[in-house]
Amino acid sequence: MTREQFLTELEKNLSSLNKEDRENTIQFYKEYFEDAGSENEQNVIEELGSPEKLAEEISAFHKAPYTGGKAQVCKTVDGVAEEIQLELTSTNVDISESDGDFIEYKTENISEEDIAVRMENGKLYIEERPLFSLHKRAFTEFFKNISFNKVYDETVKRRLEIYVPKKLCLEKAELNIKLGSVKIKNVNFRRIEGYIACGSLQVLNVPCRKIIFNAAAGAVMLSSLNPEDIKVQSSAGSISLKNVKAEKISASTGAGSILFKDVFSEQIYANSGAGSISSYNLKTNKGKFSTGAGKINFEDTDLKNGIISTGAGSIEFCGSLEERAEFRSSLGKIELNLTDGLDNYFMKVYSRTSFTLNGQTVEIPGDLKCIGNQDSENRINVYTNFGKIKITTK
Repeated sequence: MTREQFLTELEKNLSSLNKEDRENTIQFYKEYFEDAGSENEQNVIEELGSPEKLAEEISAFHKAPYTGGKAQVCKTVDGVAEEIQLELTSTNVDISESDGDFIEYKTENISEEDIAVRMENGKLYIEERPLFSLHKRAFTEFFKNISFNKVYDETVKRRLEIYVPKKLCLEKAELNIKLGSVKIKNVNFRRIEGYIACGSLQVLNVPCRKIIFNAAAGAVMLSSLNPEDIKVQSSAGSISLKNVKAEKISASTGAGSILFKDVFSEQIYANSGAGSISSYNLKTNKGKFSTGAGKINFEDTDLKNGIISTGAGSIEFCGSLEERAEFRSSLGKIELNLTDGLDNYFMKVYSRTSFTLNGQTVEIPGDLKCIGNQDSENRINVYTNFGKIKITTK
């Protein structure tokens, strides 16, 4: 039996699970095979046993209440750390501030042989045993207790809590998480970076300079931050930024939504393949926003030198535009509700059909119509092939 055959049979026998749990389970075992390497494929299959039996065990864990131990271990870290590096396979993490003098950590339902803690050259390393070495009991049991695509789940049993003295300012948090969610709150890190395969990241009220993070299947939520640079990606999860002020922001997702709320940035780049992009009280001096098929909805937005485009989605913009702005939609509608009068703009509308301006239908001779004040410094171009255009000015 090959890996592909094993996963196909496993998925077939997990039909009793809901779609989300089934997909997350298969994603987990794909990662498991990949970590082991192709040369160990048959060893993995032998260790896991028959896909039918494994599916039966996983389904049972989903249906039964958690019966694992509740052992907690609290320890103090010796030495002074400048960085924290986590290499974890199946654990939720909470990093928060404390009133103490030393970094402390607490584990719950993690055996001592499954975790290693060491201090080396000013770096605190906390590592779980490699995924390939975990007993089948550990990761099948974990499926009952983890929530992959939801923001931080307080009910998860397998946990690691790290307490950092509020007087400390650490250089970096570097995270590499296979399954699990991470929450960082009120801790002084200059830089946060890392990767989560299946899980979510929350960063709240952390005075860091830079955040670089990638989630393969999970949400990224950033709140109450004032960094210089943010770069976040999620292949199949949502991204949200709330109460954020940054020099540069880059946010991209393959199949999830992107939300900006109470955000100011000199420069923003946002792209969603199949999801939507929304903003509420957003201000930027240079922005580029695009979706493949998702809706773009901006409310109370101040945009200077911006490009907003979508393939099959629609665009709705409410706010003010300065200097240069461009709106493009191949199929969906474009609706602009501008807070200034028409004399404040010079617009070029490119369309194969008529459009609506302040409630009146405007015919387009050929495929271009110019409206507004030609002497205005605020230039707007609107392009659509088949979508409807509606423009409202104050």
